[in-house]
Amino acid sequence: MGQPGQEIRSRGSRAPETRDRIVAATLQLLAKEGYGAITTRRIGEVAGVKYQLVHYYFASMEDLFIEAFRRGAEENLARLAEIAKGEASLRRFWKIHGDAGASKLMAEFVALAQRHPALRLEIASYARRFRNAQLDFARAALDRESISPEVIPPMVVLLLTTGLAQLEANDRLLGFTDGHDETRTWIENWLAANTTPVKE
Repeated sequence: MGQPGQEIRSRGSRAPETRDRIVAATLQLLAKEGYGAITTRRIGEVAGVKYQLVHYYFASMEDLFIEAFRRGAEENLARLAEIAKGEASLRRFWKIHGDAGASKLMAEFVALAQRHPALRLEIASYARRFRNAQLDFARAALDRESISPEVIPPMVVLLLTTGLAQLEANDRLLGFTDGHDETRTWIENWLAANTTPVKE
């Protein structure tokens, strides 16, 4: 069984642009069509390369999935770190972490992880790092509003926000959105009435 941060058994390192296109195509397919659409032929079509090159550059599909996940994960961590340099606020926290689209992509990786133990370990390792960064942001946002963590714990803010995004993503996969707009409108109205705006 692999470990988080394991070395990817890659091939063909002399043409990194082709490798990058394969990884980008995998992420695109997961986001738009779901893990059921992932085949070497489909990846090759989207990447604009011969499908045989998928196995030339990656020793296994699991290695490809891990690299694709790492790329998205590192981008998310870098994005959160950059945003955290600005002014923390509950409004900004909601805007960043209430994204159902991002939750859908994570759900696709989690589904893949059921068959790929090394990917599951990679996701768990990343989730801990990202959650810690999210909690730091939530604490700073609550502190800015002078809201005691005893009144609204940072973890509650985090789980309610990301949990709603995940629920919406799951609902959309099933083809319905009952209550989504109503809930989001209520949250945004509450934030507008109870928090101070920040410069974007």
